[in-house]
Amino acid sequence: MKAVLPPAEATRTQNRTTRGCLAVILFLYLTAVLNMIVPRMGYSADGVGHFAVLSLLTALGTGLYLQCIYADPGRVPPGWQPDAEKQQAVQQAWTNNCVGHGNYRAFLLMCIYLTAACLHALALILRMNAHLVSLALGWDEDSQLQAASDSSVGAAGSLRGSSDGGSSSGGGNSADRIGWAGPFWLHALAQVAATALGLPIAVGLVVLLVWNAYLFLRNTTTIEHHEGVVAQYMAGGGKPRGHLFDLGVHDNLHAVCGDDLLCWLLPGRAAAHGDGVSFPTRL
Repeated sequence: MKAVLPPAEATRTQNRTTRGCLAVILFLYLTAVLNMIVPRMGYSADGVGHFAVLSLLTALGTGLYLQCIYADPGRVPPGWQPDAEKQQAVQQAWTNNCVGHGNYRAFLLMCIYLTAACLHALALILRMNAHLVSLALGWDEDSQLQAASDSSVGAAGSLRGSSDGGSSSGGGNSADRIGWAGPFWLHALAQVAATALGLPIAVGLVVLLVWNAYLFLRNTTTIEHHEGVVAQYMAGGGKPRGHLFDLGVHDNLHAVCGDDLLCWLLPGRAAAHGDGVSFPTRL
């Protein structure tokens, strides 16, 4: 990762933005677990599997996010100081840190795991939304069975069933079938808020992951990419020239993730290979 690095006196702490991001991660996780997995799936194999996968993805993504915040992105060589404008340009508010050579691998893995966790949680939340809609419209299996049973009895039986069990077939019965424990309004509010937050966050994370994967496979930074686009435009177009540090997909992967294929997706080492100052070229 060839990036402008912060000065030695830079501090790495959390701010309101990072704490807000952690709160959103926790909120989406708890909503998916308490609103969908626990009431709808319980201790079934499906429920335990979803809970285990979602918990693992969320824990890995959160741990790597904290690593991006606290890991030293690298130091500039002695006697060299970057321009103040360039230094500020790479400061990420949502990590309160720079993304440099020292935490680039952690940043890429964070994008992968947080995107997967968000998509998983959002899928569970939307699945519960679909169930709520089916209950409201009477499309669920229990409502259809009840309707079929009522239509098969006589008029007197139907009237007697309505007078005896009318209260159990109303909103309380629907609430029981949802399975939410505690105040219904609180679960409903969390469901609406999680849907409103999860959809744009999932789209943003997917875009962030795809964009950084593209840069990663070309072994370039955002600044280098835009400088290349500007240079090509100023030169009047023509065939794009290859990036000097692009060693090919295979070598680019090994340069950041290491030589052990089995450890590529495992957290731990935050930095890419090398000293963060000099990089091999394809020349």
